[in-house]
Amino acid sequence: MSKKRKIIYGALLSVFFLISLSLCLFFSLPAFLNSRNVLKKIQAVGLDDFSWNVCRIGLNYSDIKDIRMGGGDEKAFSLSSLRLDYAADRLRTGRIRGITVSGMEIRCGIKEGRFFLENFDTDAFLRKMQSGKNDGNASVPRLAVGNLTIQNAHLLFEWNEQPFRIPLELTLHLSKEGNAEGVLSLFPRAQEIRAAFSCDFPAQELHIRIHSNAVQAERFADFFSHIPGLSVSGDMDISAETRIHTKDFSLSDIRMDACFRNRSTAYRQIRLSPFRKEKNQPARFSARSDDGKLWAVSASGFSLLTPFPLTIQEINADIRQTDGNTDISADICLETGAGNISAFSMEYPWISALRLDLQYSKKEKWQVHLTNANAEKTGDVNDSGLLNVQIGEKRNISFRKAEFDIFARGQKEQGHMLYELLLEDMHIQEKDAVYRISSLHLEGEGDGKEGWQSTAQLHLRDIAADLGEKLHIKGKSFSLSGRGVISGEKSFAFRGKAGLSEASLRETSSQSRISGISVSLPFQWPWKASDEKGKMRIHSVRWGKYSLGSLSASLGQNKEGLDFKGRFRGDLLPGFQAELKGESAFFSAAPYSRMDFHSRYEISRSADLKNIHKSLKGIEAEGLLHLKGQFVSDGDGIRSNMDGRLENGGLRIGEEGPIAEGIQMNLSMSDLIHLRSRPGQQLQFSSLRMGNILLHEGDIRFQIESAKSFLMEKARFDWCDGRVSAQSLRVIPEEEDYDLILYCDRLHLAKVLEQLGGAQAEGEGRVNGRIPIRFTKGELIFDDGFLYSTPGEGGIIHLKGADYLTEGVPKNTPQFGQLDLAMEALKDYEYQWAKIRILSEGKNLMLRMQFDGKPLNPLPFAYKKDFGGFVRTESGGQLSRFQGIKLNINLALPVNEILKYRGMWDKYN
Repeated sequence: MSKKRKIIYGALLSVFFLISLSLCLFFSLPAFLNSRNVLKKIQAVGLDDFSWNVCRIGLNYSDIKDIRMGGGDEKAFSLSSLRLDYAADRLRTGRIRGITVSGMEIRCGIKEGRFFLENFDTDAFLRKMQSGKNDGNASVPRLAVGNLTIQNAHLLFEWNEQPFRIPLELTLHLSKEGNAEGVLSLFPRAQEIRAAFSCDFPAQELHIRIHSNAVQAERFADFFSHIPGLSVSGDMDISAETRIHTKDFSLSDIRMDACFRNRSTAYRQIRLSPFRKEKNQPARFSARSDDGKLWAVSASGFSLLTPFPLTIQEINADIRQTDGNTDISADICLETGAGNISAFSMEYPWISALRLDLQYSKKEKWQVHLTNANAEKTGDVNDSGLLNVQIGEKRNISFRKAEFDIFARGQKEQGHMLYELLLEDMHIQEKDAVYRISSLHLEGEGDGKEGWQSTAQLHLRDIAADLGEKLHIKGKSFSLSGRGVISGEKSFAFRGKAGLSEASLRETSSQSRISGISVSLPFQWPWKASDEKGKMRIHSVRWGKYSLGSLSASLGQNKEGLDFKGRFRGDLLPGFQAELKGESAFFSAAPYSRMDFHSRYEISRSADLKNIHKSLKGIEAEGLLHLKGQFVSDGDGIRSNMDGRLENGGLRIGEEGPIAEGIQMNLSMSDLIHLRSRPGQQLQFSSLRMGNILLHEGDIRFQIESAKSFLMEKARFDWCDGRVSAQSLRVIPEEEDYDLILYCDRLHLAKVLEQLGGAQAEGEGRVNGRIPIRFTKGELIFDDGFLYSTPGEGGIIHLKGADYLTEGVPKNTPQFGQLDLAMEALKDYEYQWAKIRILSEGKNLMLRMQFDGKPLNPLPFAYKKDFGGFVRTESGGQLSRFQGIKLNINLALPVNEILKYRGMWDKYN
């Protein structure tokens, strides 16, 4: 056979062999692979319930359909079709040009914290795979795939019984050098997330780059709804890159970046949103690590909107993980924004830098340090800015500086903490009340495990409070120290001591002031009655210009607040003391405070009243004083009252000044703070002497209207065996002119002349009338008063000792003769009527007396025509009997000598 023919026969034989092989592969091999024996061998590897349908196997490709793995109707893994592209001559080396997968579904999820495949026992599969490694007969030949394409694939993921369907695509290329490159695209809720990766198999290194633009959070609302109260909206860009060393699955060159736009995240009452001062600048987050152990993390532009407005300007943190230990160091810059948000409002932005250091060991030991006192100030930081917080509509709190330092360390749930807080220039406003605190300093330490126990000290400096427009409080310092215990969710107990020093209280309407207040009080919480007592001291109590005294008391807890018992020592009267007792029930359903006081004080004769007023210097007093009263403060305001009684009182002004005896007074004050009494108060005296003037059985009804107004409602007293009454008179310190009219009824004329004129007078006869008196600029003026006898009722008068009336008048003049005759006639004179005018001229009291009557006896006077009047005759000489004579006598008397009042009135000028 020729060579040519041999070649032809060889070629035909080869074609026949290939055709036969193809026919065998096409018809016999699929049937073999679909047989029960083959499926059992595959299932023996660990793939229970595995099935497939091998459709065709050719020289260059194979098609497999309906690949299923897992039991039940819903398989854990399924493929609609699988195509293998290869070259027949290279199959023996396990080389496959490409694999194309279509219609893949993977059903998996997380339940009870563990990953699972639907209707597939992953634990059993892993055990079989582990045992198969030791069985040489069960080894699977190694394959080399050039390209892998997965299309129209879906990941059916279940979380919290909620299914999620995530479409995905994958393209993978493996080079001859043993490297691989590919792209995995996920499409959750039509949002594309691309992951490009490359793998260097000889170097055992995998490089992954993840990127996604404008992922919309609203599309995952049903996913976030599983967390009650959580709401997320907006979009974000995500970028990440890392290298994975497949030998030990370690990470290196890790980079993660994310930016958030138009995002508003809320959890219950907490609301978080991106915020940047620059327009259209998103919030950002980034993380970097070279080896997966030391991380550099940063974030900026996030804002907490509620419950209080707070912006995270910048966070820079270093996180290190070594041998199960974690160390975190972070610098944080926070800003509270201006404006009104929810229940809070900021008047000015307030910016502060924080420093956080945290360590956690694999032995569950931990340590945390958070402070802003020594934090590195990055960005736009201004700790002196004013933070103004509006809480609701009733309370506003602001301060200019806030520093805190918190350090805690421990193991597992047990720990020990040190903490310190400093606030400066605090202002608190609530309704009409304003509180100001120069500085607040809190420091303490505590221990905790199942509960929390802490000792703490709180110090407030330079405290001031304006409670409305009238009540003002100041204090140099307030301190609170003690130990508190927290156990359970709502159980809190505290036992400590509170102190207040150098405090004062001022009430402007009454010009009252309490100063030098110091308080030391042991107390406990929950609040209950206690036998421990504290102390309270008040150095000075003043009302207007008056120093009232000082106070000391003991304080203690009762069921609803505090009770106290003490003693008040007065400055107005030497040796005065009052016993005090009261309570302050601030935990009552209707809070109130009450103080009762009482005193029994005997005024000694030597008591000087100059402490009451400088004008009372030199006035001596005596008597027995009873006082009883009460102060009450509750929801209706502050109220006070007092009942006072003076028995057997007496007053003396100098040696010759007015003297009052037998003073009895009842005084009922309806308001002590504003110095207001009830109407109709009574002052009585048995006698009152002012120079020559002597008054008896006085009765004055009055009312104290305020600290600047005194109303004498009416007054009456006995004078010269008659009755004198006065009209009402309102006394106001600013006024300098007062008018008072004395109404006189049946005064004994002789005694009136004796007390007013300074002469000795006897006889009978009564006079009536009125005497207007004006007190102006310290001067006492009689404004044309008059007294007259009752018509038809005459009398007899005997006037002696009035010789001084003729002093200074030249003798041998008609004027002297007339006065001499009148004085002689009045020694024994019977009048039919009499009238006396009383008025002031300069500093003298003028008495202009008119009498119509006759002398009872002849007078030693004779009429001389050449003299033009009567002249006195020599002893034993001619006597004249007068049948009727009218007498007009004008007396000029110094008022100071009559009343002895001048020294007293001068003190008021």
